[in-house]
Amino acid sequence: MKAFINSKKEPLTIERLKKFKGLDGLSDAEAEEVLLGIKALSTLLIEFLRENQESKSNEIKQAA
Repeated sequence: MKAFINSKKEPLTIERLKKFKGLDGLSDAEAEEVLLGIKALSTLLIEFLRENQESKSNEIKQAA
């Protein structure tokens, strides 16, 4: 799993994406669409986690 950790926090680019096994055959346009999909999914996940965290925080405050 450590092979996938981005310790330098470098952005995922078309070139980097196409280095992953099985993705080297993507055209630049296809890779760009994949990147946009990853960004959209990431944004939704972050929003969901924030809302879930706020909801849990409110439950704790109400219980106290």
